[in-house]
Amino acid sequence: MKRLEIFDLDSGGALKFDLTQILSSMPLEVRSYQWCFEDIEAVGKDILVFETKVSSRADGVCMAWEELISTSGKIDEVINLTLVAKTQVEPSEEIIHLEVIDSSLWAIETEVLSVISWIRNSFEKVTDA
Repeated sequence: MKRLEIFDLDSGGALKFDLTQILSSMPLEVRSYQWCFEDIEAVGKDILVFETKVSSRADGVCMAWEELISTSGKIDEVINLTLVAKTQVEPSEEIIHLEVIDSSLWAIETEVLSVISWIRNSFEKVTDA
């Protein structure tokens, strides 16, 4: 998979975007995938309960697009995150791998050309890793 890293920061050194903004502007085709939180550390409404739920399951917590958007809306700040999109057909295949490291680096791995193009067009500071 191709890995792209996003470093768009504001003048104060904080990320210019959040999880909901990233997800909401992704290409429509990603909405048919199953999304799985494999790891999360964040700040937000009822997030501690969700973090515990994710960490207690070997496969994390999986959900459809609508629930993913609802869940992301409760997150004020992502500190660390591993979120993967998988096909819903068995055997499941990982399509997108989204990772946040220490609130400052967002990395997306995928082979989906529309997602790669969307990342390059939506953010100012994108590098190939």
